[in-house]
Amino acid sequence: MAALTLDLVGNAIANNAPVLDSTKSPTLAAELEDAPAPVGSVGTLVSSLVDFASPAGHADNVTDADSGASLGIAITAANTANGTCGPRRTFPCLV
Repeated sequence: MAALTLDLVGNAIANNAPVLDSTKSPTLAAELEDAPAPVGSVGTLVSSLVDFASPAGHADNVTDADSGASLGIAITAANTANGTCGPRRTFPCLV
């Protein structure tokens, strides 16, 4: 069910949740266990994990009925028993 918000003149506007196509299978880049701290660009780009289905061309696994919707991911939990992720734009995991 879509959440409703009102614009400045009181018109109802639907805010539809994006839909992830679970039949697509993006994968993470391989990382060596016990590797030293990364230097430079390493890991998997978010843009290779999620991508709007239109226009076609990459992962093509997200649709959103809202025009102008933004795309991204949220990390809601992490097991840090074997390492942590760094707060960098490329978000590499450090072990």
